[in-house]
Amino acid sequence: MPRMKDYLKAEDLDTEACLDLAAAVMSEQAEALTHAAREAAVRPNKENLSRLETLRNFYRSDWFKVLSCGLADGEQVMKQIIKRALRGMKIRA
Repeated sequence: MPRMKDYLKAEDLDTEACLDLAAAVMSEQAEALTHAAREAAVRPNKENLSRLETLRNFYRSDWFKVLSCGLADGEQVMKQIIKRALRGMKIRA
């Protein structure tokens, strides 16, 4: 699969394309956080907890602020995703 850098230039990315890219990144991060939260709840080992913390840090980062255009509170978004991911699950202690 060719890489975008091989066939696109910065001037090819108009506002709509940039918003589409940001939305795709945010969607993938939400899916990854959902999966990591479930894995950490079911198997709270060092690796799963570390992965969860890494993904949680994305929502606290400047990248989240940039990709959300500063319109969303990363901490609140993160908590909502985790809450939804764990709904109905029995958590191992």
